[in-house]
Amino acid sequence: MPPIRKLLFGLFRNRIPAASNITSPYNEPDQSQPDIIAEIAATSAEGMDVNTTEPVGYATNRFRVEFFGVLQAVVKFNFSSMAVDISSIQVNEAERNQGICKAFIRSLYRAAQAGGFGKMELTASMDGRFVWAALGFRPTVGSWVVLKRHLLQRLHWADDRYPATHVEAIRQIIMLDDPRSLPLLADLPGDISDAFSPVGMICRILMSGPTWQGELFMGDPIDEDHLFR
Repeated sequence: MPPIRKLLFGLFRNRIPAASNITSPYNEPDQSQPDIIAEIAATSAEGMDVNTTEPVGYATNRFRVEFFGVLQAVVKFNFSSMAVDISSIQVNEAERNQGICKAFIRSLYRAAQAGGFGKMELTASMDGRFVWAALGFRPTVGSWVVLKRHLLQRLHWADDRYPATHVEAIRQIIMLDDPRSLPLLADLPGDISDAFSPVGMICRILMSGPTWQGELFMGDPIDEDHLFR
């Protein structure tokens, strides 16, 4: 087995359970739910203003929380699936490139995990197509099918334009055919401003690609390693 495949096989051998295996003790409305959401919001806010709306639509076990401050975010909590949906997030222009988004996601992750939630979900679009992968979010199985096709097509186009060693290393990771390979690709060495570095290549390929649905499973060591390194 080639060295790179042996390394990645070791990372992937402990696969996480499917989302359907995440069980919820809150399938029915529960009076403790507002208190859990209030605690998560207060812990994650870190100086920001918070507005909590309940319930969302006709569901009595879904909550919407809005954060205002150095960033604006809308986060939805579903007690049926025990999932946290990051519906939107935007850092104020003057505060960007300071790690504020990453710090918020880390705080939200820890607070939601303590509240019993099992995963985080989002839609990766625009700049997020690379950023969310770098934070450890992997595409859903359905999104991976589309994204893998795009990655291989763009990589084929890059064959004669980029260093052959970089192209082959990236291709080997993609051909593992595992959604968790996307965060690994976003964590390749180099500088994203350097188009000819491995990570710079991946950044440009992802930014030219489709929007994808992402997820990050709480308690998974590989996901946590990407988010908290």
